[in-house]
Amino acid sequence: MTDFDLRNMNLSIGLTEGLNSLNLKVGIVIALDCNNLISAKSNDFNKSSWLIDIKDIIKELNISHVHGIYLTVNTLSKDGSFDLNDLLHIITADFIYIGLPDPCLNMYKIDDPTLKENINRYPDNLQKLILKQNHDLYEGSVQNIKLNSYYYGIRISKLFQKGLEKQGIKISKEELEKYKNVEKLTSHLSKKTNLKESEINQLIINTLSESFNKKYSSYDYQKDVRAISTEWLEKFKIIINKYFPNGIVRKKIINVGIGNGEEAIDLFTGCKKLSFVDIAAGGLEKVLKEFPESHIYKSRAEYLPVNDKQYELYISLRTYNSSFFNTSLALAEAYRVLKDKGIIILSVANGFLCKKNHILPGLIIPGLEFVDIYRGLNLIKSLLQECKKIGFSELQVYPSNSEIFLVGKVIK
Repeated sequence: MTDFDLRNMNLSIGLTEGLNSLNLKVGIVIALDCNNLISAKSNDFNKSSWLIDIKDIIKELNISHVHGIYLTVNTLSKDGSFDLNDLLHIITADFIYIGLPDPCLNMYKIDDPTLKENINRYPDNLQKLILKQNHDLYEGSVQNIKLNSYYYGIRISKLFQKGLEKQGIKISKEELEKYKNVEKLTSHLSKKTNLKESEINQLIINTLSESFNKKYSSYDYQKDVRAISTEWLEKFKIIINKYFPNGIVRKKIINVGIGNGEEAIDLFTGCKKLSFVDIAAGGLEKVLKEFPESHIYKSRAEYLPVNDKQYELYISLRTYNSSFFNTSLALAEAYRVLKDKGIIILSVANGFLCKKNHILPGLIIPGLEFVDIYRGLNLIKSLLQECKKIGFSELQVYPSNSEIFLVGKVIK
């Protein structure tokens, strides 16, 4: 993302400043090249009016290809189709940036242009500006996580913030959003408190452990999408059968981020060479009762206390989108502990259980109460690129209606 891109994204948002419309406020900027821009916005009557205006301009200028498109909201027309697709019927673009999904969008649609490879997203701080402009519409949408009282009331960031306050360290929500992993937060709090980094680091790790323990020690699958869908487990078994046609009973496996331990029985019954890792003790104690011969490690995924090239299978489900998680360090550790031709299976949680047992796909926008249905897909794309940099090969993505799997192989 360049300064040029950021300027155009900010310009697209600025187009609707002061607009008094009760309808969705939408702005679009199109870069014909690096010097020439055209733009449009919604009016007081029709959220898709930006499309009408921009198409008129494009036809007048006789344009068929543009450098970039910057659209604040991926709007739906009255018939439920995507307005951007209508635009892309008359022009092509080198790349496209999109801010937020339409507030009416509550599931994936196969014709969604956001699923294309050349689509990028606005950064979090600009997404928040778009939400602010359209607060009332998103507040009343299914994307509002307040519809799910469990997720709204029990969030790791809130528990962590309260835990630090008990230790005498006050930290704002804005600070937590800015310093998103343990290393950055340690450095920041050390400077803020004048305490040694080693002391702050240990305090952060202990507080995180307590926070995860508090949330997941009594966690019940009835509170999430696994209460009404077993597709995640069926998808996992399909992946295992593909990469291990003879099964995993005799394979040496490390599972990182076991959580409350409930899923272990479904995944590992019959397996004898198991290691379980988690930052919180509750799930480890639970899983040890089910698998007494397993090895358990109370540890962060970023610093695994095991030797190199030990395992044939590394599994980490719904962990790489955890709060204060350093994906680069964790992936480097995964690569280190896997043997040659070892397999990594990751997943990103990508669904919330809403009213009437509806599954809303996506992830929460940090610091807010809204689910962005594209966020899980973006995270998987980012993890895939990081896996490539680390050295993983043959990377494949396997989506389900509650989480998205990423699988790769180590070739050393």
